Amino acid sequence: MQRLRAMSKKNLDLVCAGFIRHKHGRFLKEFFSDVPFGRAADYEKCVKKASVEQLARLIKACGFLLQEKAYLFWSRTLGRV
Repeated sequence: MQRLRAMSKKNLDLVCAGFIRHKHGRFLKEFFSDVPFGRAADYEKCVKKASVEQLARLIKACGFLLQEKAYLFWSRTLGRV
């Protein structure tokens, strides 16, 4: 969060523009937790007036979405539980 606070207004606007351009359901959820899928129409306004803390949460959610996920599937052998 310190780096976000140290950024200039121009750079913060670039970060906001990136989140506006790439709407994701998880990003919508940061602003609209009461609605299952968020409100896409109001998302742009909320991102533009977002605080540094809200931008930090969006970046954290973005980092989580960018992680590689590995799923393991196995079958249970008969006779063993």
